Amino acid sequence: MNNFIKKQFNQLRSEWRDLTKEKREAEALLDIAWSFFYPEFLLEIKGKNIKNPFLEAKEVAPKKSSFFENEELKVKYRKAATLTHPDKTDGKIDSFKEISKARKEGCLNKFYDQLRSEKINIGELSFLEIEKMESEILQLKKDIEFITKSIYMEWFFAEDSKKKQ
Repeated sequence: MNNFIKKQFNQLRSEWRDLTKEKREAEALLDIAWSFFYPEFLLEIKGKNIKNPFLEAKEVAPKKSSFFENEELKVKYRKAATLTHPDKTDGKIDSFKEISKARKEGCLNKFYDQLRSEKINIGELSFLEIEKMESEILQLKKDIEFITKSIYMEWFFAEDSKKKQ
């Protein structure tokens, strides 16, 4: 593996792990903020003939990624799936499931996490993979920003006098 790509890969993986942790923490805090916000919201709209907009929210189905259709990644996925298949690992299925889930979600970083945890050599990296990892990091940053700027979080951290406004 070319030293430049390897260095960039290691930096991106580290950043992805840090951001994933930050996102999990932000999501946990968002759950807490929601648990305080929603009852207050319901009290505020009670008797005001206002429809609850949170009941109308529709869940967005995750889009299937075709990133793993790239020939190089197909080979890596097949190798990893073969090495972690429950028939080859005395019934241990967790790694196989995680690798399959990463492929289904199109998350290259999750895929590499599993390869690393199973000590599977990933072989050479391509610039396409580096670009994909960068795009996943950018998406994580956007997700974290969306969470931290949500109305629930802003309300949760607002001064008590401003919460009723």
